[in-house]
Formats: sequence, structure tokens, C-alpha cells
Amino acid sequence: MVDPQLRIGGLISMILLYLLAAYVAVGIAVAVAFVTVGVAQVQPMPVTVGARILLLPGAFVLWPLVAVAPGSPPRALAGSGLGGRTRIRVGARSATAACSGRTAGHRGATAMSVGFRAVQWNRDKLVYDGLLLAALALYVTVFLIVVPRLEPPKDVLGEIDLRIRAFGSATFLMLTAILAIGPLTRLDRRFLPLLYNRRHFGVLIFCVALTHVWFMIDWYLVQHALPNLGTELTTWADYGKFIGFPFKVLGITALLILFVMAATSHDFWLSFLTPAVWKALHMGLYVAYGLVVMHVSLGAMQFNHTPFIPLMLMGGLATVSVLHVLAARRERVIDQGTAVGSDGWLLVGAPQSIPDKGARIVAVPGGERIAVFRDGTRIGALTNLCAHQNGPIGEGRIIDGCVTCPWHGFQYRLEDGCAPAPFTEKLATYRVRLRGGAVEVDPRPLPPGTAAAIDC
Repeated sequence: MVDPQLRIGGLISMILLYLLAAYVAVGIAVAVAFVTVGVAQVQPMPVTVGARILLLPGAFVLWPLVAVAPGSPPRALAGSGLGGRTRIRVGARSATAACSGRTAGHRGATAMSVGFRAVQWNRDKLVYDGLLLAALALYVTVFLIVVPRLEPPKDVLGEIDLRIRAFGSATFLMLTAILAIGPLTRLDRRFLPLLYNRRHFGVLIFCVALTHVWFMIDWYLVQHALPNLGTELTTWADYGKFIGFPFKVLGITALLILFVMAATSHDFWLSFLTPAVWKALHMGLYVAYGLVVMHVSLGAMQFNHTPFIPLMLMGGLATVSVLHVLAARRERVIDQGTAVGSDGWLLVGAPQSIPDKGARIVAVPGGERIAVFRDGTRIGALTNLCAHQNGPIGEGRIIDGCVTCPWHGFQYRLEDGCAPAPFTEKLATYRVRLRGGAVEVDPRPLPPGTAAAIDC
């Protein structure tokens, strides 16, 4: 006979899971309401060092309401096959008006360094998030239906263990998928839409991992053995073993990394930390993935002798590794660079060799990549790094008169690399010239925002 307290513990854990799902749903509803009533911007956040530290956990809690989201994509970009989105922040001009110089009422004119803005949910965003949640719900449901038929749980502890395995395996598969998105987009532009809301994907992974950890704690709670978890983590002699290593500490460390990434996932922290620091911080996803692989290898794989776990680990690792190797080989060809002329200028080619509304990417051997764009008879060169997340600006297109990044739709004028008002981002530009019927570019960058485009 199963102790009623055990069943009560399992019931409480499921209630908490449903409350988490309700929290996400309410967060989406409130965010939509904020946009509906026209909330453009909340108070700027303090910028002291202490405030930054204190805001880190709060940023994650507030994430559903304060994440900066792109607006609806223009047809030109949606139909280009690049999967990017034009950046239309709350209170900003539309892309067409901003690049053409026409005014559109700009709210929140007060200057500030960084600030939270109301989220702007659009159809693409809702579809992306809806598909993620639907895929997760389908996987967990199928797991909890099929696995008990193959391995019937003997008691409530067995039922909790099923939930631990369901959300644990979902976390690993989601981590594998999100790490595959980057190289896939380098290999085929048709995967670019997957980048659009990848940060939401990362936050969802943290929520799933947190649920996995909660069920693990619940497994101890229903046995009134929570102190045993502390003993496992502080038996220092076990850290010198291979089999018997306290594998739970690896999972907890991975969870903390995922928390930091989820908490800093929106543009507030991107502006705060600068794109280079933010990008380096979020490379911690690879560390978290490695920790999860070791966590599963030293834990679940030692106690559950089913072929699913090793196949899942090997398949995931192989997929991520092969995709990254293939993408690296493709990038290596570009990084080999273009031959430098006697006067130091790089040969790009005839003007018609540059696709209209598109770019050719050239690079000094071992140096910076340069995106040379052509808009009709106008040619200009910009750094290939978007100011937002260092995205490959040269793989984007010119839309509504602006160079548009394929990742999140940030836009810049071809003439001088400046973002259209009211935005203030600037890209480094490069001098270009037409010599002997061919376009050439000076690899020495000009100060960001310097006009350098020419007519040919």
C-alpha cells in the first residue's frame, strides 16, 4: 500500500507544474494587453553596479513583460527567403518611414542609456512560441504514456522518476536543437527563421530544466530524505571517482548557467553588457551542454540500462559536432580572404557581380569581413557585424532603402552605416572606388557613421 503522503507530494508537484504553465500564459496575456493599450515604455532602470547585480534575477522574472521584440516583418523581407525581421521597436518609426526620412510620432523622446520597453507580440512571435510549447507538450505527453507501458512504475517514486526522465530528456533534446540552429543557418538560409525567437527557446529550456530539478527534489521530499541530497553533494571523497561521481552537481551547475542566460536574454542586457560581452556570456550554452552530457552519462545511463539514453547522447553529440564542422568549413573559405592589391585595396569585382539589394562579402586574409552592398547604381561597404548581436549583415538585403540584418531585422543606411532615427547604432564603413570597371574596397575601416558610398 502506497503511503498517502507520497501521493500528496506527487499531486503537489503536478499542481506546481500547472501553475508554471499558467504563469507563462498569464505573462503572454498581460504583455499583449500592454501593447493593446499602447504602453510604449516604462521607467528607465538604474545603472549603478549594485543595481545591475540586483536586477539580474529580477530580469528573468520580468522577462515576459519587458523583452524587446521585433515588429511584424515587411513583405519584402518575408519573401526574400532570409527569414529576417524588420526591427520596429515600440514608439519607433516604421522601416519605410525611417529610411525615407518621413516622420512618425516617436514616443519616449527622453534620452537614456538603456531602458526596459513593453514587449510587442506579433503573429510570427506567437507562432514560434506556440510551436515550441506544442512540441514540448507532445514529447512529454508521449513519454509519460509510452514509457510506463514498457516499464510500469512500482510506486509513486517510480512515477516521479518518470517525470524526472521526461523533462530531463526533453532538456537535452532541446539543447541539441538550439545548438544546431546556428550552423544550420550558416549552411542554408532557409533555416534563418529559427533564429528569430531563439532567445525564447533558451528561456523555455531553462523552465524545462528547472521542472526536471523540481521533480528530482520532490523525489527526495516524498521520502523525507532531502538531507541526503546535501550529503551526496558534500561527500568530497566521491569527487575523485568516475563511477560514483556526484553527477547532480553537474546538472545544478548547468541549470545555473541556463538561468544566467535566460535572465540576460533580452535587449536590456545586450545594451548593458555590449554585444561582444553578451555574446561571450551566452557561449556558456556550450558549457551547459557539456555538463548535461556528463550529468546524464554519470547518472541516468548508469542506472537505466535502456538503449534510448546512449542513442540520445551519441546522436545529439554527433549531430551538433557534424553541423559545426560543416559550417566551420564553409566559413573558412570566406576567411581565407581576398588578394590585396599593390596599394592595399581589395578587388570585389564588376558592379553587376554584386547582387542588387544584396552584398558580396570580402575579407583581408585573417582579417575583418566586409559586406559590399549594391542598391541599383549605389555601392557602399559596411562591416559584416551587426551592432545588435554581431549577426552577418552581409547575408541580409536592402529593404525600404536600408541594409537589413537577416537575424533580427536591425537596419542601417547604406550611405553611412547609421541606423535610421530614432535609433543611434552605427556601423564602421569602408571607402570604395570604381577602377578599371571593377569595384575595390579599402580594408581600413572608417569611423562608424562615416559617409563612404559611391554611385557607379
